[in-house]
Amino acid sequence: MIKINKKVVLTYAWGTPNAGDHALTIGAIELLIQHIPQEHITVISRFANKNDEKDPTSDLKMKYPNITIVESPFKYSRKFFLDRFLEKLHGVFILSGIFLFPKLSLKIFKKNKALDEISNAKLVLCNGGNLFYWNDHRKSLPRLLALSMPFIMAKKLDIPYAFLPQTMGPIENKFLLIFFVNLLNSSQFISFRDTNSLRYMKQYIDERKTEIDLLPDLAFIVSNEYINLKESVRNTLESLGFNRDDKFIAITLRASKLGDPEGLTGGNVDRESIEYVIKYVRDIVVPIAEQHNLNLLVVEQTDVDNETSILFKNLIEKQFSNKIIHVSNRDPLFLSAIYLESECLVGMRLHSLIFALRVHKPAFGIYLKQFGPKTPGIYDSLDLNEYCIDLDEVSTQDACLKLDHMLINKIEIKDKLSNTLIKQINMEHELISRNVNEGC
Repeated sequence: MIKINKKVVLTYAWGTPNAGDHALTIGAIELLIQHIPQEHITVISRFANKNDEKDPTSDLKMKYPNITIVESPFKYSRKFFLDRFLEKLHGVFILSGIFLFPKLSLKIFKKNKALDEISNAKLVLCNGGNLFYWNDHRKSLPRLLALSMPFIMAKKLDIPYAFLPQTMGPIENKFLLIFFVNLLNSSQFISFRDTNSLRYMKQYIDERKTEIDLLPDLAFIVSNEYINLKESVRNTLESLGFNRDDKFIAITLRASKLGDPEGLTGGNVDRESIEYVIKYVRDIVVPIAEQHNLNLLVVEQTDVDNETSILFKNLIEKQFSNKIIHVSNRDPLFLSAIYLESECLVGMRLHSLIFALRVHKPAFGIYLKQFGPKTPGIYDSLDLNEYCIDLDEVSTQDACLKLDHMLINKIEIKDKLSNTLIKQINMEHELISRNVNEGC
């Protein structure tokens, strides 16, 4: 490995309640440590308190003991109205200072570890995800400004910055679009994880100024440790009621909105939406499971999906002749090991689909437009469009036929995934290698 004096800073680490969000951070670190030592990586947490049960610091330090992890530059609690008001006021003060007087702000906020790490970085990287958008489904200016702050600061201080695989847009506010395009055009590179985002943003980004790439979601970057979890997965499933030789379809459900704003309990998820989702998925998987004599495993990998998952299991077991069990887990590697044991996954959570696809397991994607363009865009980039459907536009009868076709052709799909992902992930490594080692 090449020695460097300054660190690569990754912002932000999203948290552990959502296995998909956590996998993005793990994937980013796994990508980086193939090219630079752990000691030269700093990760900025999304949370301002390491004792917060959602903060990923403990898990990341256990997995990567030599990386540096610092708290968010912004306060984050969402507890009470006054807390939120004061936190936003504090955030506006930091942003204003950085935008107008960046060097002076570093002196004023000298105890802010995140700002210090960014100001001394070799390269500032935006963690992957569905981050930069402004549309009918979700609008939050404080969130967008907080996400942008590290790159505003880097630009002001002439520090290189770049964007790991993103879903972006649509950005329906013209002022915000101009602001983001200006920020993006000054970056080293921008990578998109889906073709829809790439097509949308290519209308605005100047490719003469910044490199644009279509690359895999960071959750596709997985260590081989999931292979060692095979026995643990089998023991878990056996304890829940499956036999060792039972074959099954794995299922993930989602009735929540983009970004899961409902909170961890899912209490504000509309009951009508839940029933709509579980009945649609039931009418797809039950006929196919019975036709192929398969059991069903409902996987809950995000806190907010608990209610939907349990209601689905309770609905199905009353009319399903085979076994159906429910498992809850947040470990991306364990989840990949679960999906590897399945015949296939039928999923509404994007990262559940990725956790299956990354171990070359066929995955049937179901999405709603309110989730944004990420799922169909990623399936398009893998040339698997026929196995990704809009719940509002495809009948359950047609969906059954597509799922049956996927099961019948699972060997061909596995081979296609293996070839495609190896090429795409190699491209991702080449991009990172060029940029983190440039000028060393």
